[in-house]
Amino acid sequence: MAKDTLWDVIVGGAGSAGLPLAIKAAERGARVLQLEADYRVGGTLFWSSGQISAAGTRLQKQAGIDDSPDEHYRDAQRIAHGTIAPVVLRLNVDNAAATIDWLMDLGFRPAPGTPVAGEAHEAYSTRRYLWGSNKAVSILDTLKPVHDRLVAQGRIELRLQHRMSRLLSDGRGTVTGVAASTPNGEFTFLGRNVVLASGGYAANPGLWSELTPDYPLCSYVNPYSRGDGIVVA
Repeated sequence: MAKDTLWDVIVGGAGSAGLPLAIKAAERGARVLQLEADYRVGGTLFWSSGQISAAGTRLQKQAGIDDSPDEHYRDAQRIAHGTIAPVVLRLNVDNAAATIDWLMDLGFRPAPGTPVAGEAHEAYSTRRYLWGSNKAVSILDTLKPVHDRLVAQGRIELRLQHRMSRLLSDGRGTVTGVAASTPNGEFTFLGRNVVLASGGYAANPGLWSELTPDYPLCSYVNPYSRGDGIVVA
């Protein structure tokens, strides 16, 4: 069954990437359709420790910590032995502080004692790591009220238990929408922009073996992290 509405943005996934994306797109006036395979929003935020890092946050400045995205970049590559894709890391470090400041503007409160230099891996050169008192659920608790309000206002159309099954194309390489399987059958949705925000695949052993054969699968993971965004792409 086809849905003839032409959406400005179709977001595949409603987790740590999809929620802020849908919020920002809706706040900027886009007509947003958000598809989520799970029966609830949040994705891996229910499983994650929620550790995030940024250089140049208000929190650092209040603690007298002098830091910069360039230092963050160098530190991350040092810890990862230069294996992080430079473009991806640069996007991360250049926007991380503004993202954490935005979360704090929405009510996120870092756990007492943070930021710290290290947690769970080799330490940064300065105090940059932080998390919420309720791990990643603290981030969800910050984003969900804003997201709920936009859904209630009709600025985000949220469809739960909608699992992306394929991308639609005009035959010339342009993506024009997505198809999704639901308990009521398969539906298609048309959009000017499609964003795949559902890349986790640790709940899909077959895909894990195909994409990550050199690493054993050992993960405490959201059962909906099946790599649908990767598969449809």
